[in-house]
Amino acid sequence: MFKNLVISLVALYSFTSSSISYADKSESVKSDQPIQVMIIGTEHFANPGQDLINKKVDSVLTPKKQQELQDISNSLMRFKPTLVAVEEQALEPAYVSKDYYQFTKADLLKEPNETVQVGYRLAKMANLKHVYGIDEQPSDGEPDYFPADKFFKHLADTKQQEAFNLAFANIKNELDGFFAKHKKEHLGNYLAQLNSKGSPVISLSFYLEMLKYDQGEKQPGAEVFAYYMMRNTKIASKLLDVAKPGDRVVVVYGAGHKAWLDFIFNNMQGVELVDPVPYLAIQ
Repeated sequence: MFKNLVISLVALYSFTSSSISYADKSESVKSDQPIQVMIIGTEHFANPGQDLINKKVDSVLTPKKQQELQDISNSLMRFKPTLVAVEEQALEPAYVSKDYYQFTKADLLKEPNETVQVGYRLAKMANLKHVYGIDEQPSDGEPDYFPADKFFKHLADTKQQEAFNLAFANIKNELDGFFAKHKKEHLGNYLAQLNSKGSPVISLSFYLEMLKYDQGEKQPGAEVFAYYMMRNTKIASKLLDVAKPGDRVVVVYGAGHKAWLDFIFNNMQGVELVDPVPYLAIQ
């Protein structure tokens, strides 16, 4: 596995052909080939309402949206994916999704979640045996990866709530403008715009804005940034556990993670970050 290979080069261990890999071996690859990683940021199609800014997403179970999702998968197949990873928790060390084993095409008309609609659909088309669930959530002894309550209490204690509300409203207005401009487009073209450089949906501006309200050693904004970065770093680490040199990886995740994961993989040796936009845009 790639992470073990990196460790062996800089530390104590040797990587041998007997090492176990949990990734699909759909074709032979050379060990010196990079892992190609494509991060596709999406909205949460099932409308779970778990984010600070939530947008009502139209049903993707209609015939029109189902055709658009199929168009997206057909286009993504040009990338020839060998591994699909999704925002789903799975057990170590394999991180394989048990739900994918039960997946059938009938689920596409019942389950609106982007994990199923994009991740499982694409993996099935690519004849992959596994989908990998690489999400990270706090367990015993681990921190809250998004300690927003502490930040909001700090705003109240320091009488900065009004100033933050104004900045937050400006960010939300920018997002609303983006959604209104692109809402009628083909879902593939919409996701292409969402994943494009400069898109407010994948911007880090919200997290950076929170730093402005820290005061001295009272730094809850910095902590939100740091702990959320920790979560994304652990997500990336799990992907490296299951990917191997030469893999062509598609990662389907909530749009709020894309900029973080792009940053990590774009600065990592042995990994080649692939722009999803040419594969999402439908002519």
